[in-house]
Amino acid sequence: MKLQYIFSATFVFVSICVFYFFQNNFSISGGEISLAKASWLGVVIFCWFFVPLLIILDSRAEKKERLIYLIFFINMLLRGLIELYLMYIGNDWKYEYGISHNIFSVALLTVSWIYLNRKSIITNYLQVLIAMFLVEIYFAKYMLDFFGSQGGEKIWFLPLSDEHLMVNIITLSAVSATIGWQIWFYKKWVCR
Repeated sequence: MKLQYIFSATFVFVSICVFYFFQNNFSISGGEISLAKASWLGVVIFCWFFVPLLIILDSRAEKKERLIYLIFFINMLLRGLIELYLMYIGNDWKYEYGISHNIFSVALLTVSWIYLNRKSIITNYLQVLIAMFLVEIYFAKYMLDFFGSQGGEKIWFLPLSDEHLMVNIITLSAVSATIGWQIWFYKKWVCR
């Protein structure tokens, strides 16, 4: 489990570095992305895709826990495929789609947390995911309010500018908190 966790984190880190460079230098659509937002994207991908997959594959997790994370993983996989298609092929992604899915995911995770009704690191991770979705709803709403009413190029990412400084600071805070939790999770679950 340790090796898979570290490999996954490294893979996401390298992928996000490549994406950050490509998006800011060669991308045709989506706009520039700040380092804070690229970091958030990496943390989200790791926490929403890789960690649930590792939990699903970990025999130490209870069967019910693995089932909950499988349902969540499928939910996120479908969203990821649809979002990527709409962003880069259909060029028709709307912030409202993301907000709606985030609200659905909060409901799904809340029901899952209540269903499991137990205290464990794996069950507590559902609360971390809920918190991340609530933060993501705020970010998507900010994008909708700021860019949604503007015509022209489709903007999916937030650049580093004075205009968006506060949101980038909030993003770095969310990234720091999530990484801190992941370090704790690594020590308490992965290394046990």
